[in-house]
Amino acid sequence: FTHMGSFWRMKETYYQIYKNVIPGYSIKKLPASECGIEHLEWYDNHFHWSKPGSKIFIYIPMKKVALPGNSWVNFL
Repeated sequence: FTHMGSFWRMKETYYQIYKNVIPGYSIKKLPASECGIEHLEWYDNHFHWSKPGSKIFIYIPMKKVALPGNSWVNFL
């Protein structure tokens, strides 16, 4: 996932990811007990504290979930 905008608005991005995106794709977050992390934030040259074009990359460990009819969702 990519957070775009001020660092101070990251809470909104996390809310969208956990409340809307993850449930909407029938995927599940791996628990930290299985993978060692809750999430990882990557800050590089795209990051600027308060600028609207700032980017922070968010990596969340996921696993695919079986859907009815033996379909699978791969979320990349």
